[in-house]
This record gives sequence, structure tokens and C-alpha cells, in this order.
Amino acid sequence: MTDRILFELADGWALGFDTNQWIIMRARNRRGERDWQPVSFIASEKRILERCIRENGVHPTLVAQSKLDALPDQFRDWVEEEAE
Repeated sequence: MTDRILFELADGWALGFDTNQWIIMRARNRRGERDWQPVSFIASEKRILERCIRENGVHPTLVAQSKLDALPDQFRDWVEEEAE
């Protein structure tokens, strides 16, 4: 399974994805390099994604919040949009 970064949420936090879900990721420094570690996996609704972001104490930047707002309400809808 390969996950990719969709966009950074805040300093040290990003929203990633794979074919099954959105992934909230946290940056770690390993041997002087930035490594993204998955923290939460959300395969359902954007409202659950937003709740997980809050529960992890992430405060999205204004740019990140506008990108979150633009996401569809369901992960599967987002996947279909990306496939087009």
C-alpha cells in the first residue's frame, strides 16, 4: 500500500491518502530527514475526517481549511473525482 500526501494541514501535519482512505499524517525527523507517519485512517465521511483532525489537536492553516472545505462529503466520492 502506497500512501501519498494530498496537502499539508499545519506545521508537521498533512492529509494523505491511499486507494482505501484519507490518512492524517504527522511528520517525524528520522536521521535528519522528514518522514510522514500515519496517525488516523478515515474511509468514510469528511465530518469524521474533520473530527479526527480536531481530536489530534491539529489546527489547519487557512489554505488547508479551504482545501478541506472543498473535499466531497464521502471518501468514495473523492476517489471517483480523482479517477476522472
